[in-house]
Amino acid sequence: MRDIINLVLIALLTCLCACAGREKISCDGYRFVSLENIPRGEMGKVTGDPTWVDTANVIRSQKADSFYIYRNFDSIRMVTPGDTYGSMFRKTDIRAISWKATPKYGELNFVGNFTADHLSGMYVSFYVTKDRSSLMQILYTNPGNNAGVILFHKDSVNVLKKAGIVVDPRDNP
Repeated sequence: MRDIINLVLIALLTCLCACAGREKISCDGYRFVSLENIPRGEMGKVTGDPTWVDTANVIRSQKADSFYIYRNFDSIRMVTPGDTYGSMFRKTDIRAISWKATPKYGELNFVGNFTADHLSGMYVSFYVTKDRSSLMQILYTNPGNNAGVILFHKDSVNVLKKAGIVVDPRDNP
């Protein structure tokens, strides 16, 4: 009887240890992708006001752009249709003295700065709405030098365009 109790205790402890190490992962799919147009000259200098492209790109395949968020935004895996494994973004601490990411754009709140192996030398700032209906990536070639803005959303409404908000690289020196 004592051996049975010991075996049961060992089995319970093994299960508890195995479950404790599992990461909390959430996944959201986005079928609409809006791009921001940032007018630039030959040398890359911003030459005009940014605008959102008129219509969002619609992903018509069976699978939408998916973002797997690990723990509390420690890392984010983006998987696009036709991509088996996706791209992993890992949170990083940018120790820039003269630049800090904007804390929010309308309903989108800053969740962190990330790097990814497939984007060598670039940083990505991620923003999400509280209900995760929209997720935005801002790409930087170095802290503060905006290289592009992509908004992923679950419905056809671009919440930033609707609110008249653009991400202007000139606002973040």
